[in-house]
Amino acid sequence: MMTLDSSFRFRQIIPAFLIFLVSLLLSVPTASAADGDTIKVRPIEFKGNQSVYFQCPPKSVKYQKVLINYKLRCPTGKPCGEWDYLFYVFIKKPDNSKPDSLKVRDAQRYEIMRYISPYGNNLSLGAGFTWTMDITDFAPLLHDSVYIEAGMFQEELELTIDFITGTPPRDVLTIQPLWDGNPQYGQPTSIESFLVPKKGYIPSAAKGAKLRVTQTGHGFGQSPDNCAEFCNKKQYIKVKGNKIFERDVWRETCGLNPVYPQGGTWVYSRTNWCPGAEVTPFDYELTPTITAGDSLDLDMDMEDFTFPAGGAGTPPNYVITSYLFTYSAPNLTLDASLEKILAPTQDAFYKRHNPICGSPVIRIRNNGATPLTTLDITYGVQGGGTTTYTWKGNLQFMEEQEISLPPFDWGTWTGPNIFEVELSNPNGKKDEYSANNHGSSTFDLPPTYYSNIEINLETNKFASDQYEWTLTNSDGTIVRHRDNLADNTLYIDTLNLANGCYEFRLINKLHYGLSWWATYADLGGGSLLFSNNGRLVHKFQPDFGTEVYQQFRVAPKPTALASRDTLNFGYVQVGETKQMSVEITPANEAGLLITGTSVTLSNKGFKVVKYTPDLDATGKKQLAYGEKLLITVEFAPTSKGPKTARLGVQNNDEINGSLGVRLVGTTEPVGVNETVVPTEQLLSLDAVPNTITGESKITYRVESLIPTPASLVLLNALGQEVATLYSGTASSIEQYFTLNGAQFPSGMYRIALRALGRTEVTAVAIIH
Repeated sequence: MMTLDSSFRFRQIIPAFLIFLVSLLLSVPTASAADGDTIKVRPIEFKGNQSVYFQCPPKSVKYQKVLINYKLRCPTGKPCGEWDYLFYVFIKKPDNSKPDSLKVRDAQRYEIMRYISPYGNNLSLGAGFTWTMDITDFAPLLHDSVYIEAGMFQEELELTIDFITGTPPRDVLTIQPLWDGNPQYGQPTSIESFLVPKKGYIPSAAKGAKLRVTQTGHGFGQSPDNCAEFCNKKQYIKVKGNKIFERDVWRETCGLNPVYPQGGTWVYSRTNWCPGAEVTPFDYELTPTITAGDSLDLDMDMEDFTFPAGGAGTPPNYVITSYLFTYSAPNLTLDASLEKILAPTQDAFYKRHNPICGSPVIRIRNNGATPLTTLDITYGVQGGGTTTYTWKGNLQFMEEQEISLPPFDWGTWTGPNIFEVELSNPNGKKDEYSANNHGSSTFDLPPTYYSNIEINLETNKFASDQYEWTLTNSDGTIVRHRDNLADNTLYIDTLNLANGCYEFRLINKLHYGLSWWATYADLGGGSLLFSNNGRLVHKFQPDFGTEVYQQFRVAPKPTALASRDTLNFGYVQVGETKQMSVEITPANEAGLLITGTSVTLSNKGFKVVKYTPDLDATGKKQLAYGEKLLITVEFAPTSKGPKTARLGVQNNDEINGSLGVRLVGTTEPVGVNETVVPTEQLLSLDAVPNTITGESKITYRVESLIPTPASLVLLNALGQEVATLYSGTASSIEQYFTLNGAQFPSGMYRIALRALGRTEVTAVAIIH
């Protein structure tokens, strides 16, 4: 291995060391770090391949847990790499007894993580996508100065290590490398000569042991089994000559990868890996087989396989790394830990099953020596009520379990979107270690639809072999199910759903999605979309692999009501002021979200001066059914004559999202039975979005007291009339029109509203 010159080494040390120091200053000194504190160290910050020293906390700091965060982004200004490649994270503990040139070269190298890069064609990783793995078993090596090798030659890598301080479930005593190499598979004596029996040493203080094997298959020998990348073969673990473990070296979940869609054959199951995913090691608990102070005979075998001599393709091979860990006795008797909140969360790794409106999902682990049989789980939204669920089961030491908690209605929550979980009373007793009992996650609310949902599914060929879908309610009752679908057929299911939470799941049993480049020539493509009362509300990505999943709420339509449509201030002299108020209320139990207000032509002397109650810090206000918002407007004319304007109340009413209230007044005296009739008439026109790739909502109104003839026309860049979008009447009541950009060629356009001898124009761009 090449040694680094001192100047290069210093440049590389600085970022990680500074990050380490900053983390200490921002939290607590490592010498007095409290249990549960996290010390973050970043050895690599969006670089390519790196070999650097970095500084870990000192030996005096004990780790409850150590996590490695592997974050990739596409190179700045460039696409992600096209192909899937093997990448590793290695660490070395420098041997300070050796000369400088040999401190790292002669040190034992440990693989702490393995990763396969994604197929990068048409892939976007945005600001970066993160994979997290538990590397607590390597904790004894992660103190003081450590040498690390990692990186990417296709993407940019940020590598962060989280040191969570505190008491681990058990202390690691030794880390012993066993099989480490790249043996061929199917050749005479190839893998058998590599997987020879090994002896592991069990220290006299050891009370536990575990074998970890990281194994991936590569090469594509064109035999009937397509080994070793695409063949499912068995691995056997023997202890003292007895076969005690057997498993498939296989990963079936590639079509559920959260990094999608990718180019390449990303959906295919493979030999324990997927493109764009971390490699999960195989862990074998050996504690029942060990004798303290003795050696342990270990052997690993692979299922028999023969690759024909001179066979076509790349010779099959495995990449294998393995370690024997020995441990102390469990440090605690009763300790339940919250390992992860899987839903609700904004963590992109779990985006396929988020956001939710139903059952939260968490993962727990028994870190205590006593089997865990009961546990209280208290959960809820920060600032809202909580629910306590008593879990019952049987988890042995270091065993984990995912738990779906009873659902609760959080769909209308408008406070901080923070979900919290607290564990307590394991086996009805006090938890001996509370630092790992609490967790929280930020989350998004699921979409809300209104009553009539249309599920539009267009199939491709061989549909009956591929697709089925199910819609269930919050009770788990199946509302609608479809299978045995016909080829190249459009199915439209119109459902009149009651209010509540629903779960939709479309499965492709062959993992091909609805449209995939590798099968398109043979199968064609399909599509899936939801519409609501004839309006498109969600179009799903057709290249999804195995599954489409969405939870959504059905609720009444938010409808905004105003206590009056006009605030008539009457006669107000120049230099004087007058205030009037209007009440905004929701029409039903859906409530109403006020997102802001505006006054058109505020230079006429009208302005909002007060809200009762006040809006929040973001300028919003959620109103429950029966609540109201009082908006006070002030009229302070600065010139003579009649004045008119419009108060717009922005809200989540689908139809009337800018509820309008007319504002009129005058500086001239009026009779007892007279009203103020403004001389000005106003036109209002807006297009959202104004860059149209699909549809745009065109909102328009004419500030007239009575319906007035009006038209909407589409003009091209030359000013030529392309189409009449609307011809009829308009008034001060806001109307809207949906413009379908697919009906017109790409280009620059103007939409013109014509009424009262005037024209109001807004520019739009149509892009395909």
